[in-house]
Amino acid sequence: MAHVADVDAAVRAALATLAIRPTVPVEEQLGLLPFQVGELAGFKVAGVVPGRAVMLSDAMPEPSGAPGPAMEPHILVAVGPGGPAQAAEREGFARDVFATIPNIKEAHITTSETLRLSGQQGHQIIAEAKDASGATALTVVQWLRFGGGGYLQMVGVSRVDAWKDAYPRFRSVRDGIEAK
Repeated sequence: MAHVADVDAAVRAALATLAIRPTVPVEEQLGLLPFQVGELAGFKVAGVVPGRAVMLSDAMPEPSGAPGPAMEPHILVAVGPGGPAQAAEREGFARDVFATIPNIKEAHITTSETLRLSGQQGHQIIAEAKDASGATALTVVQWLRFGGGGYLQMVGVSRVDAWKDAYPRFRSVRDGIEAK
């Protein structure tokens, strides 16, 4: 019985130092990513998937986790494994990745082009689309940056009427992303 009492005392001592924080500081959340976000461009951190992705948005989710009533500009930055080694395969790959973007429909690609992003090979797609309900006209940009056995995907989404102001902010976030 002394052994059980010792374990019980050890667990109680460990739990006595446990602190529950109402929120995790943004810097700590961003520190869990495999890339550094150098520029938030006025966006707020709406969510982090440790080791994988961050969502930056002008609208914070409701306490239930559901998005707010309006489609506010937001940008997702995520890493993915793999990617095409050959430059000739990158446009097709970019289109395939674009096709997996959730919560948009009726997407019509208006621009698809190769470009350099932070000194690495990249690809940009810009498209007109609708939100999941079909009620809101959207403009969507996807940038892929290739290298290091994987790729970095950056997807900015904005209502068409907010695009003029959102696009430069999306570019600022994009240009501030650095590998750790």
